[in-house]
Amino acid sequence: MFSYDKAIISAASKLKNMTTSKYSPNTELIKDIWQFIKPYKIRFFFGSVARIADSIIWLIPAWALAEMITFISQYQPGSDNSYAWNLMGIIAISAIMRVILSSLARFSIYFIAEKANIDAKKMTIKHMYSLNIDWHEKENTGNKIQKAHKGGEGLNTIIRTYINLFIPSLVQFVSIILILASLHISFAFILIFFFITYFLLSQKFTKKPVQQGNIANREWENFEGFSFESINNISIIKSLSIWKNAFSVLEASSKKLLQAICNRIYYYQIRNVLLSVYKEIFRIIILVFTIYNIFQQNLEIGSLAMVILYFGKIEKSSEDFSQIHYRFSAAKVALMRMKEILNTQPTIETSGHKTFDPNWKTLQMKNINFSYRGKKVLKDFSLTIKQGEKIGIVGISGTGKSTLFKLLLKLYNDYKGDIFFDNTSLHDIKRSSYIKHIAIVPQDTELFNLSLEDNISIVQSKKDKKLLEKSLKIAHIHDFAHKLPDGLDSLIGEKGIKLSGGEKQRVGIARAIYKNPEILLLDEATSHLDIQSEKKIQKALHDFFKNITAIVIAHRLSTIKEMDKIIVMDHGKVIESGSFDELMKQKGKFYTLWETQKF
Repeated sequence: MFSYDKAIISAASKLKNMTTSKYSPNTELIKDIWQFIKPYKIRFFFGSVARIADSIIWLIPAWALAEMITFISQYQPGSDNSYAWNLMGIIAISAIMRVILSSLARFSIYFIAEKANIDAKKMTIKHMYSLNIDWHEKENTGNKIQKAHKGGEGLNTIIRTYINLFIPSLVQFVSIILILASLHISFAFILIFFFITYFLLSQKFTKKPVQQGNIANREWENFEGFSFESINNISIIKSLSIWKNAFSVLEASSKKLLQAICNRIYYYQIRNVLLSVYKEIFRIIILVFTIYNIFQQNLEIGSLAMVILYFGKIEKSSEDFSQIHYRFSAAKVALMRMKEILNTQPTIETSGHKTFDPNWKTLQMKNINFSYRGKKVLKDFSLTIKQGEKIGIVGISGTGKSTLFKLLLKLYNDYKGDIFFDNTSLHDIKRSSYIKHIAIVPQDTELFNLSLEDNISIVQSKKDKKLLEKSLKIAHIHDFAHKLPDGLDSLIGEKGIKLSGGEKQRVGIARAIYKNPEILLLDEATSHLDIQSEKKIQKALHDFFKNITAIVIAHRLSTIKEMDKIIVMDHGKVIESGSFDELMKQKGKFYTLWETQKF
């Protein structure tokens, strides 16, 4: 971890706690940006000072050139011309100093811009890790990533704009006003009037492009979101040959995106034309005023060059400030959309105040009722499990078996009834304390594009060779690991694409074992394995079960024959319960399922 991690965590906390009711939007945004800059404030100060000095120094050549023109216009052959050469030296030194200071300033601030960009993206992704699972189910994955990406890029843009445009524009505007006012006070009034009116017009003409930019951002999120989903589901697209249909959706999204971008460009170009005409009018006015005063001998001839050069800088400063406003407005949209994520508060990860007691005696689920997406999944579900028991759960698809595991993992809190460990409600237990003691092997094992070993050991902060070897042995990972190019160090591809379904499940089993849990949930954990492999792993798992509490969802009923208790579920309820022999004697639902699978 880098040395500023604590500062960034603090920035994240402050950023999330800010509300629009306390600050005006721009003030709030500046405070948000400062939270990312603050860890690097010394470097930021150095870069700012260097840029201010560079901007002041770059005013000197225009003054020196004006002095030189006046000197040359009055020069008499044979008289001393050293003043002109001194002025040339001043121009040369100013140019060199400007290049050095400008480079130092950019080097310092660009580093901060890139670091803030990365910090913002990391912070947003980290915050997304903490958000409730139901929030993730509602939000498109591509959209979420796009918001984080655009927010970080917006932060980068604002910091770079500060050093590239804001400082030189502000310094040069103030300095030039003071310099030209010393020649004739009217210059100050003309230039201030031009600057203010230009900026106000720019603000007015920028509103429409920014609105279109906001629309374009949303369309980008939709486009990127579906692009991500389509590539993420490439197997089904190729298997069913539905790429034409998928691409037609992408094509429709791209048309909306292109229209929004074209609208933004159209309104931005109208803005440019109107502001350019306004600039040229004022250029003519100030030239006429300067020439008139030269004819009236109120100004020296060299002043014409200085006024032309300085007005060019004022003109650029005016344009720069309008660009600052435009970039700031566009970046603000991106940052505010990133803040939508950061302002979403996790409720489950932060719920509970009690530490989980690993020495619990009884796990009770009492009258659990739970609906998922408007459909009631669990209905008055009750079950009691003693520590160390091995429980098998069976039932047809859609009866709520996997949903029950989600509640036990504390992924959802909005259920009626309660789950108790002895007399302590799961609602009152801190998830961070509880989740250390529980592991799951889901139906579909989710893997990362990391090495085979890292996919297993990712559940622990420190690697334990002895525990790793135990996990590999129970899951029979060595049966296929030796066939990979680099064995356990082999990268297995995005979502484990280089492994078969059965191999992925073995990795999921090894990962759960490596967590060394006290409660193990297995959700059809061997469904993709062949019969022989399943038998080997089941035997190893049953040996592992001796020291833990195991709850197993199974489709193949033979895999749970040795369980202490078997629960039969139907429509979210427990309809039968007992040992294998007891259920067979009842000749109920379980007996029917067993007889069906026997052949």
